[in-house]
Amino acid sequence: MPASPSFRRALLLSATLAFIACSEHRDAGGPAAPAALISDAGHDGGTPGFFFLPPLVTHVSPSGTFDVDIATLAPAIAICDVTDRPDTDCGGASVGATAAVVVFTTTSAPAITLDLSAPQYQVNWDTKATGFVTGHVYRAHVTAGARAARRELGFADVLLTDIPGQARHEETGDLIVMNDGRTIPIHLRIENAIPGGLAVSAAMATVAPASTDVITARLSDLHGLPLPGVAVAWSVITTPADGVADPNQPLNPAMGQTDASGITATTFRAGTSAGVATVTATSAGLSATAGVTVRSALRPGALSAGRAHTCRLTTGGVASCWGLNSVGELGDGTAAFERLNPVAVTGGLTFAALTATSDHTCGLTTSGAAYCWGFNSAGQVGDGSTTSRVSPTAVSGGLAFVALASGGQHSCGLASDGTAYCWGANGSGQLGDGTTIDRLTPVSVSGGPGFVALAASGDHTCALARDGAAYCWGANVLGQLGDGTTSNRPTPVAVTGGLAFVALTAGRDHTCGLTGGGAAYCWGLNGSGQLGDATATNRSSPAAVKSGVAFVALSGGGDHTCGLAGSGAAYCWGRNASGQLGDGTGVDRSTPTAVTGTVPLAALAAGGDHTCGLTSDGAAYCWGFNFYGELGDGTTIDRLSLVLVVGALGL
Repeated sequence: MPASPSFRRALLLSATLAFIACSEHRDAGGPAAPAALISDAGHDGGTPGFFFLPPLVTHVSPSGTFDVDIATLAPAIAICDVTDRPDTDCGGASVGATAAVVVFTTTSAPAITLDLSAPQYQVNWDTKATGFVTGHVYRAHVTAGARAARRELGFADVLLTDIPGQARHEETGDLIVMNDGRTIPIHLRIENAIPGGLAVSAAMATVAPASTDVITARLSDLHGLPLPGVAVAWSVITTPADGVADPNQPLNPAMGQTDASGITATTFRAGTSAGVATVTATSAGLSATAGVTVRSALRPGALSAGRAHTCRLTTGGVASCWGLNSVGELGDGTAAFERLNPVAVTGGLTFAALTATSDHTCGLTTSGAAYCWGFNSAGQVGDGSTTSRVSPTAVSGGLAFVALASGGQHSCGLASDGTAYCWGANGSGQLGDGTTIDRLTPVSVSGGPGFVALAASGDHTCALARDGAAYCWGANVLGQLGDGTTSNRPTPVAVTGGLAFVALTAGRDHTCGLTGGGAAYCWGLNGSGQLGDATATNRSSPAAVKSGVAFVALSGGGDHTCGLAGSGAAYCWGRNASGQLGDGTGVDRSTPTAVTGTVPLAALAAGGDHTCGLTSDGAAYCWGFNFYGELGDGTTIDRLSLVLVVGALGL
């Protein structure tokens, strides 16, 4: 929280008056007690309802009722040395946090106590205690609140000097006496109805151009209870800067007020360009964001690349595939070994999205019905059998989905209520039902907060919660779940790091997430540099992709990853033995490298050892491994840079 002007008003020490006032408390034979120059939280512009009290300030004008619930508030004061150094999360557990010299709590010694006669919370800070150095500046941070609504309320800066212990306020001349010339009494007032927690969520993680999304904010007090009648301001930034949001009225309303449930909402209106919008709610010194991806005019799932085959959709929902077809993964009604050019998927279905994976493919119709085809040894087609299918076959159960994702030998679907369902192989817990039993039909994923997007590959699955938190389950021997361990998980576990994502993608043994600001993070296997962090070290928690590019989409492949910028430029990193990075070489890259060529892309899909992209006018391009014709150019020649798919259906 930034310091307000009065927050930093100075109290100037007076050596002579200090000696007179405090002489009776001092041991003439002892060392000189430190005194202090105090920059106080005089409350103006600070957290509403929170006050430092005398002697740290001279005048206080509280207006609310005092909050006596010390057990719930659990106030704490962390004191850090900020002399010539940054102050980052004083006493916190985050990476790079500034270590506290002392933390006062309700159970420390001395402890913060409640004085109902004042009323106030209070503790005495002994500045002569071990760890405090004369001439250094210390910052006392005050935090309070229930776990989900805990926040910093304010801070005070103290410069310890070698002048005995008394201070004079430079404006009023009022004197402040330090107990025994060495102890600063810290007195606090915390009132009821202080905002404590602010959470923001988007109704949909991805929207079409020129469409709308409802963004909801939930405000709670320090007790975690809904806080009504509080103003909330809305703002939005986009990547790229232009075209992603409606230029005339991107948010309506721009200012709201929480209702009896502590909730208020705004409507985000997308522009005509693909990108990411980060919507921020601000209230009473708190802020929280939600990310919304505005997809290209092409359908989501318009392009998907499997291990050795590729599929795409026209805007009319017509599906075609090309590449390896030994188990019917192209869905053309045959098991012809390979197709070097696109062939139509049989059945006459109109699809809204496709997802291709190792040896099977699934499609979502415009009515929400799921169909799968291809290899079915573990039930990944979801029709209740283990018989491979050469044409689209309805997934059993009659469930209506809004999104699909497919892994090595499993498939998953997302219902509109946020429930995830999976089916197929489950040896590593990738179905998320708490077991390792294969399932021939959909079973619900156990636990989780409710999801808005799915990603799957190999033997693991991930999902995005409404607040942007990522959860994963399944195989984790290489850290692909991102929970800081390498233990398999049969139910969803949170990805560490506290990052808020707007999109997830899963590679064979790695996973990546995209933030609202266009930053990419990856975790899991990194032997070929597919995490993009300039190393070949596996990561069990998110590592930032080292790139100055702001991405609007990511796609994970076998051992490589690709990202799309708002300009349509494509970048890839990781394994490149077959040219799947598209940079004209066969050299692995541990950071993003630009795909060669001048064709701006609107969609991108990374496969096993190949990559494909679609332009806004529906032209398809591919590059990389081509032994089975997965590039669709009519040959089986690997390509180090993009080539046009021959015979592909256009828009």
